[in-house]
Amino acid sequence: MKSLYDELAEKLKQNQRLTKHNMARADLGLLLFNAGDALRELWAAADAEVADARAQGRSPSLRLKAAVDALRPIFGERDNVLKRQTQHEIHGVGRGGEE
Repeated sequence: MKSLYDELAEKLKQNQRLTKHNMARADLGLLLFNAGDALRELWAAADAEVADARAQGRSPSLRLKAAVDALRPIFGERDNVLKRQTQHEIHGVGRGGEE
């Protein structure tokens, strides 16, 4: 069974032209915009789980950590995002899955 997001994303894959207006792109944008508060809360909970795992000396789920890191530029604090990006560029921190 596919989610509404899956159906809209599939339609977008079939017609990816950015210059052409299509309903799937508009519908997906509205869907994500309307779910924005819940997505932000979900990201914050996942980020806290990753931090708690590290604080307890456990390795966080790689899948969860990857999702949190991928969404950090959108939902994370701007100063921390810019600091991390600078560290990555200058020192190569975080390459190869290590930080």
